[in-house]
Amino acid sequence: MNSQIRLKPAPHPQSVDEFQDIDLLIDRSVLHGYRGKQFLADESAVVVTQGSCFARNIARSLSRMGQKVAHLNVNEYINTTFANACFFEYALNRDNCPSKVAALFADKVPDSEVARFKATVRSCAAFILTIGVAPIWISRETGEMVLAPDKRRMGEFEMRTSSVADNRKNIKQIARLIRAEAPNAEIFLTLSPAPLNYSFEMPSTVVADCLSKSTLRVAIHEAMHNLDGNVQYWPSFEVVRWIGSHLPPVFGDDDGHPRHVSDWIVDHITR
Repeated sequence: MNSQIRLKPAPHPQSVDEFQDIDLLIDRSVLHGYRGKQFLADESAVVVTQGSCFARNIARSLSRMGQKVAHLNVNEYINTTFANACFFEYALNRDNCPSKVAALFADKVPDSEVARFKATVRSCAAFILTIGVAPIWISRETGEMVLAPDKRRMGEFEMRTSSVADNRKNIKQIARLIRAEAPNAEIFLTLSPAPLNYSFEMPSTVVADCLSKSTLRVAIHEAMHNLDGNVQYWPSFEVVRWIGSHLPPVFGDDDGHPRHVSDWIVDHITR
């Protein structure tokens, strides 16, 4: 090891007073000088948001700031990297989509929506993928993933936290599918700060949520090593969960719901 190398530390905020100016704090302690892309100044540029329910928050925030946004409002069960990888395969690579994957969406997403989504992705300036939760549902009989269990036969299914390796693979697959359709688009990966709604795997949903987000954050980090330079990580999760622990309510400020990220903090993230 070269004894002359000195690393400049990136300190955690040193005083609670630093939390008075959230934008400045985000810039100094989270983004480290990262600057937004100039294409967002183009009023004609379209940003696509997709992934988990948090994608809707981002879409609404961008709209409030005057950005053109396209968001495909799919069912909440498409909130894992597994479900999203299958959906993107179905929507963007339909001719080569495996029949099992096609069957998952054939009666759930109209062809017109799929065609519109594909056309929008092809022409977008940026694609924001929000990654939601790590637990997936597995059929006890077949061992295969299901998008959502039949609530009348819950005993036939098992909830299981998926692995870092599998999520990393799914993220890379999704990025490749987007890139094939939109070669010049900027791709932003972001981890949704919205917590799990429930857990059938662990007695505590709070603990299960910690495992879920930790798994996904590591998967994103590892996937980034093998993706091109136009794929970037956007640390919305860190702003809400870490910076947010020092701030007024970052959940439920608009409607009192403890899983709904407050609009004011989403606007800080987007800005």
